[in-house]
Amino acid sequence: MRFEYINFMNAFYFNPRGKARKARRPVPLSERVISQLNDRHQKQSSRKTEGWVFPSKRSRSGHIELSGIEHMFRKIARKLGIADSLKLYCARHTFGTVAMAETRNPGLVKEVMGHESLDTTMGYLHPETSQIKAVIDRLNQQKYVT
Repeated sequence: MRFEYINFMNAFYFNPRGKARKARRPVPLSERVISQLNDRHQKQSSRKTEGWVFPSKRSRSGHIELSGIEHMFRKIARKLGIADSLKLYCARHTFGTVAMAETRNPGLVKEVMGHESLDTTMGYLHPETSQIKAVIDRLNQQKYVT
């Protein structure tokens, strides 16, 4: 993550790379994240408008890499007794599931997550049968009340 790809005013990060064409997209950021990133930016010693958000002197790339974060996540998870089946990537799935449940807008979630296909996005929809039951009960009640 680089500072020059953060749009502080409009609260998004432009992801310049990814596996697929759709991965290169603006990613919305919450006000809490924007605030944290802004604080981090202000504290950078050089006060540059460019550069790594999470620099690392130990890494050849000059920044903390995903593999390092995943390694640390696994190390901490094991100390806490969390099963290896829980991956850091699960957070992305949780985001997709919550976004689908809250917005009920698969097209929007597809764009935000950078999916090429709506079929991929629909994998994040976990329908609740209680919602269907509530609709059926409501419709049945209307039918017999009038």
